Amino acid sequence: MELATYLTKLEKNLFFGSARWVADFTESFRDYTLDGATFDMLVTGRMRGKGFLFSRLVSYLLMPNYFAACLVHAGDVDATQARRLLRIAQEYREREELRFVWLVLVQQGPFTRKVRALLDSLRQADTLAVALVDLEGEEVIVNDAYLGRRMQRHVKVF
Repeated sequence: MELATYLTKLEKNLFFGSARWVADFTESFRDYTLDGATFDMLVTGRMRGKGFLFSRLVSYLLMPNYFAACLVHAGDVDATQARRLLRIAQEYREREELRFVWLVLVQQGPFTRKVRALLDSLRQADTLAVALVDLEGEEVIVNDAYLGRRMQRHVKVF
């Protein structure tokens, strides 16, 4: 699958597909630069959902209005660059006061063992979920935290 096709399908799934039950994503930016790193896509939104009159009222009264984001970076990633992108995502989450951030690393071909091992260190991450997407093999690997496991079905749009 080509990168442009994947990004379009992911964006559509975040706005209108299964991910809309996780957060109400409302804005999307392409080629967004954060702290010197260029992300191919940044999608932001709120966790308070919409609906008809009654569900909107219940959501407004009972649900906190947390913010969320999905950062997508494409290209060959080594362990050093992956750590840097993780740090940038965490700093972005703290600076923007987001409830959670999904970081999607996309490349053609499999990821190295070092990058895969980096996901094991994120087992207890409760605010950052990471997905490694291999477009060539159509494989998605996520960190083992709750957010990571929830994220897998939303970024697997092959």
